[in-house]
Amino acid sequence: EAVSFFTRVYQFFSFLGIFMMAFFKAATLTAIPGDKPTSFAPKPYEFTGRRKLTKANLTELSTIKKASKLLNVTINDLMTAVLAQSIQGYLSEKGQAKNLSQLRALVPVSLPRDGDPCVNKWSFVSVKLPMCESFSKCLSSVTKSLTFLKKSPEPYITLALQKFVGTIAPRVIQQQTAF
Repeated sequence: EAVSFFTRVYQFFSFLGIFMMAFFKAATLTAIPGDKPTSFAPKPYEFTGRRKLTKANLTELSTIKKASKLLNVTINDLMTAVLAQSIQGYLSEKGQAKNLSQLRALVPVSLPRDGDPCVNKWSFVSVKLPMCESFSKCLSSVTKSLTFLKKSPEPYITLALQKFVGTIAPRVIQQQTAF
């Protein structure tokens, strides 16, 4: 019984630490500096109108599902790693490899529904995009960070803060959290 008690105390303080980290990250997200300028965004949150629509070859969802099962990862893990590697390759071609450490993406997280099965609850959480030498290292890093995210309270805290900001915060703060 003593081991069980100490195990529960350890679990409580572990969860408390993770909760505090998640709260601090979500609460200070708008206060941290933006990503470094790249070809994607010369200035943070500036939309210049110079972007052009490009096409890529379509990949069947069944192919993506097979790849994720073969690699034993989720589809989100796989697609986030593909995105990170694609951005890394593009920016390397543009000679902007030095900016790679600051790239992030907003990842949608679906949360359990309350009562009404027709209402989805979503939260967007900021995730660093890993910039690695190989796709396998990138995929491993993405899987580790997204698995941790799924088990953390961060998406719930972010949703609560978004609701709070959306209802009573000044418009300037609301605009910062919309991007």
